[in-house]
Amino acid sequence: MTNTGSTTASNRIRLRRRAVWIAAAIAVLTIIWLAGGFDWEPRYQGKLASAWFTEMSQPFPQPAEAAFKAMGTNALPFLIRTIKKEPSSIALRFLSFANRHDFLQWVTRWLPNEVRIHNNRGIAINLIGRLGPDAALALPALKTMAKSTNGFEVLSWETAWKIDRNTNFALGILTNWMATSNLVGNARGLQELALMGPAGKPLEGLLMDAVADQNEIIRNLAEEALSQVDSNALNELKQQLNEHVVENTARLLSAIRQGGDKAKWEALQALAAIGPESHTAVETLVEVLRDPTEAPRNKMAAAEALGEFGPEAQPAISELIAMNQRQPHYPDWPCLLPALGRFGRDAEAAVPMLIQLLAEKKPLKNEELSGYPSVSASFLAAEAMSRIAPEKSSNAIPVLQEASESTEESLRLRAQVALWRCHVLSEPPLIWLTAIIERRRSSTSHWSILTIKSLIELLGDIGPPARMALPLLERELAPNSYFRHAAAIAIRRIDPDEARRIGLPGLLALP
Repeated sequence: MTNTGSTTASNRIRLRRRAVWIAAAIAVLTIIWLAGGFDWEPRYQGKLASAWFTEMSQPFPQPAEAAFKAMGTNALPFLIRTIKKEPSSIALRFLSFANRHDFLQWVTRWLPNEVRIHNNRGIAINLIGRLGPDAALALPALKTMAKSTNGFEVLSWETAWKIDRNTNFALGILTNWMATSNLVGNARGLQELALMGPAGKPLEGLLMDAVADQNEIIRNLAEEALSQVDSNALNELKQQLNEHVVENTARLLSAIRQGGDKAKWEALQALAAIGPESHTAVETLVEVLRDPTEAPRNKMAAAEALGEFGPEAQPAISELIAMNQRQPHYPDWPCLLPALGRFGRDAEAAVPMLIQLLAEKKPLKNEELSGYPSVSASFLAAEAMSRIAPEKSSNAIPVLQEASESTEESLRLRAQVALWRCHVLSEPPLIWLTAIIERRRSSTSHWSILTIKSLIELLGDIGPPARMALPLLERELAPNSYFRHAAAIAIRRIDPDEARRIGLPGLLALP
């Protein structure tokens, strides 16, 4: 009996303690709830806005979205309170205590916490944005959020912009973003400025600075933004750059000699885009090709630029021939042989060497250039022969005919263009070229990018007969295009007058 009585007393004590803890929890929850005040909420189909809001976090929030659409501006005060809401110090202390003492889940689930409040803010801002101009009451709260560092700066700015096109407010926020050293902030500011269009004109000075930024991403975004904010200013800038080729070339040569690998590659691309007018760079580009430690892609870019200089780069021809004759120079053939070919008849001294290379059937290997279509030295030599001396290309024609039946599209089309130059084919494969470029241009794989670049270069090699492709090429001049340099060069080769009319090379000449 004694043991039974003792057990009964112990159980009573435990029950009393549990009751005390539950009562304390209820009291604290009541205090927290009372501290929030008694705010009116609208109803829809008998449910409070807060109940519908809870369903917005569920896997299928469509009914809740429909409820808030039906409540319209009546739900606005509730949504604004949700944005402003901060967990009270009492709630945070009690939540910490509850977690440490393994409280019942239903207790902690209803306590406000920072993660839930953060998520709720994002949901509330999105719902406010759907109200558009009718949500003007939320602007002060949104502007405060846009200037904060709580992770909702961009969303708050975009939502405020949907409600009220208050230019001064928007420009102030964008100025702050673009003034930071944060690449993401700069980029987002430029993207939003492009969306503002002419309303962003007061920030034109910042855009002019950004188009000359060292970062290519920022330069491209700034160019796109300037085209939307003030297209006349962009055209004037292009014209100014085109009138100062000598100064631009000097800056590019400085970047090649003193810059890092990426800066050097971008400068080499810019020289190719400028073309014959930057022929003073010939000696520096030959030095790039001579350097055994130079990155293969830089050698490729240097050879391509030399090939764009025309007769002005004739002093480099003998050096290119000598470099091709060095043993065994397989890694550099994919860039050196096409560069020789681009000199046309000026490179006729290379014909004996090219005839010898027609027997080199071995595929070229270079891991650093592995993304480029695989070709043999014999094909590259035959292709160069078709450019330099088509009337002497009888030995090259069998090599080109074999390649013209390849299953690899890029190689097949290159061979067909070469056969056209040799007068074996009556016309170039323009229809196929443009169709394949259109089909693959949306791909971002390394292989596809390099393949399309080579096809765009082929259009330039065809020259004036490829005028039908000019609209496609001009579309590729957009700042976000992978192929804008190749397209600019192709346009100049097809129609120099059209290239000048649209302001090429323009910003592509910037280092």
